[in-house]
Amino acid sequence: MNSTLTWYVNSNIGSDSNINSATELGIISTPIGDVELSASGQSIDDEFMDLGAGFNFNYPFDKNSSAFVRGNFNQHNNFSTSAFDLDVLAGEAGYAVIRENVRLALSGRAQRVDLDDQEFQSSTSLLGTWQRNAGDGWSQGITAAYTAVRYDTSTNPDNNLRDVNQILLSGNLGKSSGRFLHNVSVYFGDENAQ
Repeated sequence: MNSTLTWYVNSNIGSDSNINSATELGIISTPIGDVELSASGQSIDDEFMDLGAGFNFNYPFDKNSSAFVRGNFNQHNNFSTSAFDLDVLAGEAGYAVIRENVRLALSGRAQRVDLDDQEFQSSTSLLGTWQRNAGDGWSQGITAAYTAVRYDTSTNPDNNLRDVNQILLSGNLGKSSGRFLHNVSVYFGDENAQ
């Protein structure tokens, strides 16, 4: 049993017609009347460049169990408007075991998001996955995740009003048939404000 390390670097360049996720409308209608938006409240377009890197390290204890560590970093830089530049750093570590045709994995994940070179948001997650490969091309999987999302309060003490705890459950059923893979997935999510 040998440990494995894979890694990658990537980059891309592009154009985004709405980097701030805002409306293109100059006037919006509300129950209390029309509201005129300033230019900063409308969608902003810009060109961008992304740079990224990541790795995946797997250490097998035997043919049925292993530990893994993953990490990635992505930097999204807009050419003209730095207010929406994003840096995302994430890491995950866990343990996986295989018994017959079932794989169980448990892991912990941490992520930090910087907006315009200042800490904006951090999150920690606990994840569990059950995957089963049955005969005749059938597969099933269930994933559960609990995530605590926290916003940085150094620039605004009220940012913690946005803190949430999230639960995500997902299940999938797959069938391989020749060159085709058919897959049905179901998701449930819940978010509680803190």
